[in-house]
Amino acid sequence: MRKFVLLVLGLMFAFSINALAGLESEKIALEALYDSTNGDSWTNNTNWKTTTSICDWHGVTCNESKTNVVYIYLHTNNLTGQIPSEIGNLKYLESLGLYHNKLTGTIPSEIGNLENLKYLDLGYNNLTGSIPSEIGNLSELQHLVIRDNNLTGPISKGIVNLTELWWLGLSNNNLTGSIPSEIGSLENLEHINLSYNNLTGSIPSWIGSLENLEYINLSYNDLTGPIPSEIGDLENLEYLYLNNNKLTGQIPSSIVDLTDIARLAFYENCSLKTNDSAVVDFINCIEAYDAYQHILDTNGNCINLSPIYYLLLD
Repeated sequence: MRKFVLLVLGLMFAFSINALAGLESEKIALEALYDSTNGDSWTNNTNWKTTTSICDWHGVTCNESKTNVVYIYLHTNNLTGQIPSEIGNLKYLESLGLYHNKLTGTIPSEIGNLENLKYLDLGYNNLTGSIPSEIGNLSELQHLVIRDNNLTGPISKGIVNLTELWWLGLSNNNLTGSIPSEIGSLENLEHINLSYNNLTGSIPSWIGSLENLEYINLSYNDLTGPIPSEIGDLENLEYLYLNNNKLTGQIPSSIVDLTDIARLAFYENCSLKTNDSAVVDFINCIEAYDAYQHILDTNGNCINLSPIYYLLLD
């Protein structure tokens, strides 16, 4: 019995030592974040870089056993400077929210070390460079937002590995290239916003296979070609924004199958046409949203009026 008690005490001691070592390692990573983002000027830096447990530092949450950092929320907190590479040492992190700050520089490739990450929001900063391919290592990621930055280059094909992803927001950057086919394998996607970039190529037909999609925004790009008929397969779709591109051809008749649609925007695609009165009626019956859906005249041609488009029916 005595040996058993000693064994249990020994295991508890070893666990405590490992836990302390883990927290110390994570403390170093947090201190690097503080120093790299001008922590002394944060709006709220309560307890940071003090002897208080890092679990009590503002914006930091540990797991129940207080052994590891799992959440960091420092949004809207006047962080300036760059995200340090040490961020990758927070290997138990599940959520990282640094949005609405003034972060600059590139997204460190070490962010791909956060294999438990489920939520990542770096939106509304001044980040530059490309989306690191290592982001494809985040196989548990469900929510990815890097909108309203100055990112360049193509959308990383590593995104194919983000099979748990349901929210993708990369709008308002300077991303180029085509919409990667790898997105077509993300069957859990419900929300995709790639608007206000410089994307080229066509809208891929595989988009119709993402049956959980409720929101699509591809507006304000340089997309060409027709709207794929497969888009009519998206029975759950409520919002579809394709405006301000260079789309051509016939609006597919399958558009009338989007029975849950609440907002539909095709304007500033003046080569789009339809000869299908059912399509015209469908577009006209959708609740007006600054007349965004009103793009056709009685001959099914675009009326080049700005900013309001009117659908004229016989």
